[in-house]
Amino acid sequence: MAGSDGATEDGWNFEIGEGEDLSLNSAAQPAVSSQTSSTETQSTTTSVTAQPPVVTPPEESATVLLSGSASVEKSAPAVAPNKYSSSSNVQKEESEQPFEILDFTCASPWEKFVSQIETILRSWKGSPVSDSCSQYVKWNGRSFSIEYRINSKVATPGTSLSTHINNMGLDFCANPLQRWFGTPEFLHVIPQDSASVSPCTNSQLISSFSIAAANCSWHTPIFVPYGPAAMFDYVGVSREEFKTAHFSSHTMQAAPYALRYLDGLLPFYFSKIGVSGTLPDKLHIRTLFTYLQIGGPPTLWRFPGHADDPTATTTGQLSPPLWGPIEDPVSNLRLQLEWQHTNPVTDNSSITEYTLDSAQHCYITCKFDDSLRCPLSRSVRALMLGVIDVTPFTSISQIINTTKQTSDSTLKAISRSISNTFNTTHIPMKQELEEIMLRVFSSTDNFTPVTYNRLDIQSAPPLSLPSILVLHMLRFPGLTGMLHIWREFVKQLRYHWESNLPLPSVTQSPELDCCLLYQKLQMLNYCRWYSNHFGNDTAKSNDVINGWDFGADLESHDTPRLLLTGEPIVAPVTQETGVMTEDMITEYESVLSRLGTSMEGSRLRARMQSASLLSDMQAFKAANPGSMLEDFVRWHSPNDWIPDGSGGGHLSSRMTGSTQNLWRSVWEEAQPLPVCKQPPLFDCKKEAAKVLHYFETITPSDLLKQLLGIIFTTLHHFFTTPPSFELQDELNSAHEAYTGNYTAVKNRAAAFEDSVRRLWKSPTNPSSDYEAIWLALGSLELTAARAVSLIHKLGSLTAVVESLLLTNNCALTSSSESSEVITSFKNVEGKMPDAEQYEFLVRCETPGHVPHTTLMHRFYAAVIPSTFAPTTVRVAYSYL
Repeated sequence: MAGSDGATEDGWNFEIGEGEDLSLNSAAQPAVSSQTSSTETQSTTTSVTAQPPVVTPPEESATVLLSGSASVEKSAPAVAPNKYSSSSNVQKEESEQPFEILDFTCASPWEKFVSQIETILRSWKGSPVSDSCSQYVKWNGRSFSIEYRINSKVATPGTSLSTHINNMGLDFCANPLQRWFGTPEFLHVIPQDSASVSPCTNSQLISSFSIAAANCSWHTPIFVPYGPAAMFDYVGVSREEFKTAHFSSHTMQAAPYALRYLDGLLPFYFSKIGVSGTLPDKLHIRTLFTYLQIGGPPTLWRFPGHADDPTATTTGQLSPPLWGPIEDPVSNLRLQLEWQHTNPVTDNSSITEYTLDSAQHCYITCKFDDSLRCPLSRSVRALMLGVIDVTPFTSISQIINTTKQTSDSTLKAISRSISNTFNTTHIPMKQELEEIMLRVFSSTDNFTPVTYNRLDIQSAPPLSLPSILVLHMLRFPGLTGMLHIWREFVKQLRYHWESNLPLPSVTQSPELDCCLLYQKLQMLNYCRWYSNHFGNDTAKSNDVINGWDFGADLESHDTPRLLLTGEPIVAPVTQETGVMTEDMITEYESVLSRLGTSMEGSRLRARMQSASLLSDMQAFKAANPGSMLEDFVRWHSPNDWIPDGSGGGHLSSRMTGSTQNLWRSVWEEAQPLPVCKQPPLFDCKKEAAKVLHYFETITPSDLLKQLLGIIFTTLHHFFTTPPSFELQDELNSAHEAYTGNYTAVKNRAAAFEDSVRRLWKSPTNPSSDYEAIWLALGSLELTAARAVSLIHKLGSLTAVVESLLLTNNCALTSSSESSEVITSFKNVEGKMPDAEQYEFLVRCETPGHVPHTTLMHRFYAAVIPSTFAPTTVRVAYSYL
């Protein structure tokens, strides 16, 4: 049958037979049945010659299938019907039948999940990420975290898989996945619930992540867990262009006995990789035994050799140490012994070549407990908060009476900080107060101040009376208890004055660079001394007149003689001018300035300033009748007498010339009176009463500021100077080692000193500035406690302790260090305990499936013995 040839403008050639009905309604009519008669098929055959496909414009994007009696011999893209049909039937069908759109863009939940993963991976791959980042996804109603990790110390992003597997720097690192599989960079899928992950879910997840990684060329290994949440195992995969790495782990609880040793693990592993008969190529074995030493019972970390607690006060009552946490600040010590070899060694239940002295490398690590609270810094914090909280109170009695009448619940309702500061639950009882006062005032009388760092603040020397007092006050963390001790201390001061008892650990003359509180104590001691030497009213000597010893007034002087009479000059007994504290000097200067510049004011000012000079001149005139000013100057101020070489001389220019000369005017005013008849220049009883009144009426804020200054210098001295038995005894730490030589302690002490110098004298924000000082002190206290614990555990290994304090780990480089550390881990019977974990790591190569290629293998096994449960063995495989 003749056919008609037609060519479209797009290059498609059609051959259509006669009587052919080319319908466009492909969806409405079924496809041509395969049972159509061959004659009918032959008569209606349409051949389509494939040419370049026609791209449907976006506005005509619909899938159109040819249907009817025609059959398509070659698969051709659908064409727009209005371009290739000119028959009226086609136009009629087109106008009557609507298009049917088949939308192939609908994605299943699994496809959406893969797309979400791909989006995350592309975002991480397209922009630099840190050493760790994470995102959350959901699958089958469960939430999963996708976490990216990289150990930037040993690898950079994008390192090849073969480099990962051969990287020995990751063999025994801290991260479990890096330790098991030897890859520093990986993607980790973590369920966000505690349910187990079934093998089916694991398979779905690993497939989803594999497809997403392939779509965005992500080569980093991906690990997906399976099994119970308490002990996940993992399946992992990573693909590069022509390489695929597989990872898997498996945990065997109650593992076979043979798999607990290298002799059983090697055959087990070789069977997995198809090695039999001969050893694989490039075999390398690393073995690591880890021994654990748990921190000791509370307080025993303070004592060498874990002795019984000997801390006791002089009264025989046990007293807890003042500083450092109760619990051991070193949670545990781990000793790791490592062996490396290229041939298998004997290691079974009967015999092993892994002996302690044959270990090629020894490492020790420590773990510190950062959550411990230190009582010393806690008590100091209460004092520092008290400086702010007690501002409304004008007297100590007011605070004590307020806390007596107000319940703790009321205080908490007023202010949490005030409640914590007052802390009425820590108030010493009467017996405790007596014991504290006995300890404070039992110090030696021969007190010599030590050289100490003053931290640019006025305080008191360490081991002085106020220093010992504040150390005992710190045993009661609440401010109320501390103020009770202070009130009892003031009572003891009055008792010592009235009983003519010296104050222990206090020098006699006020030191103006110390705090006013310590100056007042020095003044009280000076008043007692002055009273005993110049105001002893109970003396029975007949020579005592008005409280002054006249019998000792006159002492002959052999050489000098009076200019007029030639009689020997008699040196009289003069009065002590007395001493002044800082506030007394300020008050004296204020009185002088208030006199003004008038003639009368100047006269009074000169009289006040020359009171001591007048007293000396009167005593001299009484002892040397007929004396002149020149005679007094020769005795009192020899430098102002200029001899002429012939036995005579004259006064210096300072003493002559002006009629208003102070010395001459005072000399003319002076009357011959011995000191026993003169009014006293220094009233010791009056000044002692002023001192006691100052202590009784001092404001709480002023008291706390001075006490804190004393605490800062005392504690800084304790932590940074060689041990002082007296100070250690007051802190109940005489048995402890000195830690001030260690760099970590020095750094914390320097930080504490810097914070005190910057923030204590003039704080801009007292609350935050005081908090910074307290945190620096707490860090110093905890670091020193860690050092003491390590010293008592490791003995004289100073370099090891130094490294542990700074970096938490140390490689033992000498055999003596290794031997001493191993000895410290042995029990009282001298035996090494069972290891916490035995780890074996094997690397090797086997022939690949393609000639002249090799497969790299990495096998990790951890044997974890248990006293009360079967031994667990975890194995992990990596091969490329």
